[in-house]
Amino acid sequence: MGSKPKGKGAAMLIEAMREYGYNKDIDIMLGKVTSAPPSIKVQPEGYTFELDADDVVVGGSVADKLNEGDLVILISANDGQQWYVIDKAVMY
Repeated sequence: MGSKPKGKGAAMLIEAMREYGYNKDIDIMLGKVTSAPPSIKVQPEGYTFELDADDVVVGGSVADKLNEGDLVILISANDGQQWYVIDKAVMY
């Protein structure tokens, strides 16, 4: 993506899908917020590393609502070179 994505989580997902189409280089996964914004840190499920504020683009509709311990929906693109937090994940 050439510029910062705009819109809510769903709009960001649609924008990524339009730009990349079907692409096995995009992964959608869950992550856990280990530090709340503005110094956000997110640990993708199944990985030992954490992404910090410089590593992720956070959807504006959720940026102010994230707390430590929240599950989020992540998109990883370009072999993990770009990460997007598109929404909070709620599991029942």
